[in-house]
Amino acid sequence: MYGGATVAGWYPITPSTSVIESFDKFTRQYRMDESGKRKAAIIQAEDELSAMGIALGAAWNGARAFTATSGPGVSLMTELLGLAYFSEIPVVLINVQRAGPSTGMPTRTQQSDVLACAYASHGDTRHVLLFPCDPKECFEMTAKSFDLADRLQTPVIVMSDLDLGMNDHVCMPMEWDDARKYDRGKVLDRAALFSAAPIFRKMISGILAAIMKAWIPPSVPDAAMIPLPMPSSRPVLSCPSNHTG
Repeated sequence: MYGGATVAGWYPITPSTSVIESFDKFTRQYRMDESGKRKAAIIQAEDELSAMGIALGAAWNGARAFTATSGPGVSLMTELLGLAYFSEIPVVLINVQRAGPSTGMPTRTQQSDVLACAYASHGDTRHVLLFPCDPKECFEMTAKSFDLADRLQTPVIVMSDLDLGMNDHVCMPMEWDDARKYDRGKVLDRAALFSAAPIFRKMISGILAAIMKAWIPPSVPDAAMIPLPMPSSRPVLSCPSNHTG
């Protein structure tokens, strides 16, 4: 929640369930509007594939979204992690690792998913992994992961484990900074989006062009978060019919 997440798609799996339970608890406490409605969505899916799909759909529409799972769930999410990687959709996966292989042992800790997460997908992927060593780093790195996902427009995976996720630890106090600002990366707001429309098909040069700008609702109603295309592809601009420009 400190990282700005508003949507969680999830499927229960030990030992990651407490991540979503805590998100549910704190959003009920801190993410309520004046009418008593919660300004966050937690959707339990029928399986891990759908959980990641929910998170990707929310992220594609501009929300900061995440899911939490463990090793067997990562195996099922691999295909959609690849989709997010190649579609440049920022999403966060919190992997609370347990002992493997196969379905493994839900009550044992192990850092067993490093390579599986680093290269998760069919094809050439290199995912960003964060490795917290105590609860304080879990708090800080999870918040940072949303900034990194938006900045790089790619999935970011927080590599926790059962020991961190379910046991008690002594650590330095966690600090909440009310002045903290989210890093959304290179973003086109409403004015910039439509002023750029006539020249949308021009290629972007330079090394940093590999990380494209995106527009994020609700700055543009009915639009989705779509990265500008890579220089090797042919760009196409699709705006809602009630917008001209």
